[in-house]
Amino acid sequence: MYKNLVQKFSDGLVIYRNTFNTESNWRYDEYYKFIFTPKGTMIYQLNHHDIKIEQQQFLLLNPHTKHRQVHFDVEKLLIGINPKTFQLTFESLGFSPSHQIQFAEITGRNPLISKWASFVLDYLQSDDFHEHPAPDHKELTLFMENSITQLILSLIKGTLNSHTHDLNVNYVQKTAPNLYNVLNAIKQSYEKSWSLDEMAKIAGLSKFQFAHSFKEQFGISPYSWIQLYRIMKTQKELIHTDEKIILIAFRHGFTSLSSYNRLFKKIYGMTPGQFRQRYQDLPI
Repeated sequence: MYKNLVQKFSDGLVIYRNTFNTESNWRYDEYYKFIFTPKGTMIYQLNHHDIKIEQQQFLLLNPHTKHRQVHFDVEKLLIGINPKTFQLTFESLGFSPSHQIQFAEITGRNPLISKWASFVLDYLQSDDFHEHPAPDHKELTLFMENSITQLILSLIKGTLNSHTHDLNVNYVQKTAPNLYNVLNAIKQSYEKSWSLDEMAKIAGLSKFQFAHSFKEQFGISPYSWIQLYRIMKTQKELIHTDEKIILIAFRHGFTSLSSYNRLFKKIYGMTPGQFRQRYQDLPI
């Protein structure tokens, strides 16, 4: 495995590192940046907060998001994706080409996305790649160009973004049915105030076991998941109605407008009002 690998291809670039020297400078890249931690942890600094990416978690940064890396201790895989490539894939799913997709800039854990990242890492670690490298890594370029669409589709369908209508949890129905039951219960009554006791009881676990299992499966706490689901449920009304934002926030379980605005801006880099203005003519 290379200690430091940087390779551009037609749809973006791939970076692998397992050595860390210094903090990076602030950047405003034109790419979507998929950042995955195979082992160890990473810390990225954004405008107003730091984000810690733990082992087997990922973070997706939108184009032109101000950021810099301040730490990683074992391994880092970064895939830069050309927005045009993202948009073409997006259009193939029937979405309007006039609305660039905006992703929630939060850490997550998803088995399909982790599987894709592991597939790329396995290729980079393969003997064939190291013993018979093509000039200028042409083989790697071809490999990435033929697999990047799979990553884009997984990110669109498996993460919170500006065009999300639901948070898919079907992939845990067989592997973690108790957690699946909890999430379905939350979806039915997400507006109410949930306690850890209530959620753990549905899962048939102690509070500690439930909180640990949930974080291990999804990469975030149960309360964070509920807040993200509430954010997602407000998006349709922001886009397709002229209702006051404070009423939308309260109807979907937020107890104050300031907490809603703060969380929305933290994950999207814009206020709910700015989000409404950008996507207000988005087709249903």
